[in-house]
Amino acid sequence: MIFDFAMFHVGSNRTPTGEVDEVDGVSSRGWAPHRDRGLDSAAAAFRSDGTPQYSTTWIALTEATPYSSCLSCVPKRHDPGYSKGDGSSNPMDAIVRRYGASNALQYIRALPVVAGSVVHFSHRLLHWGSAADETARNWKRQAPRVALSFASADTRFERPFLSESARSVMPAISTRAGLIAGLALFYVANEHPGEWRLRLWWDLFRASHSEGCFREAFAQTVQTNFEACEARWANVV
Repeated sequence: MIFDFAMFHVGSNRTPTGEVDEVDGVSSRGWAPHRDRGLDSAAAAFRSDGTPQYSTTWIALTEATPYSSCLSCVPKRHDPGYSKGDGSSNPMDAIVRRYGASNALQYIRALPVVAGSVVHFSHRLLHWGSAADETARNWKRQAPRVALSFASADTRFERPFLSESARSVMPAISTRAGLIAGLALFYVANEHPGEWRLRLWWDLFRASHSEGCFREAFAQTVQTNFEACEARWANVV
């Protein structure tokens, strides 16, 4: 385990900044189409036997259906970039070029599961959290979709986010809080939680990082993301 994890609450009816969301707003859908590690060299992403060097375990804590939101994906055999790499191209563009705009959507697969189910997949799988159908979900009396995910990796491909010293004992509460804050900033492109939350997370993360809790590569990404947010705030009139 590399201590890369996320939790999801789709259908909460609350925006990332805490306000009541509009119908079919951001709270009704999961993350947009992506690969969990999409910028790596595809050739280096797999071992000689074809197994991936990084994989994601996604656990449904509630039922996940097309009505309440579930994972969707494009299977490997229909995805040109899965093994060959995407370069600078959008993965969906390559799929559309292969099948044509009118046919490409037919190769999307929904992955509905019951509560307690596990979906385990390679970091090269193009996947996303579908948008909930609020009208149908309420009619079927389905709860919001709650799920968690965590990553495992070959350390030759990606090292754990926590430093070796932080992993040698049960991490302190402050270390765990710093990791959660760092992960929120690591994935900030998927959310818009507001400036005061981001500054709070940055302070929590920095306090733990000053104690040597995190690997430098992870810390650098967190810092880069926070500085990009700061640059956007400075440009707001």
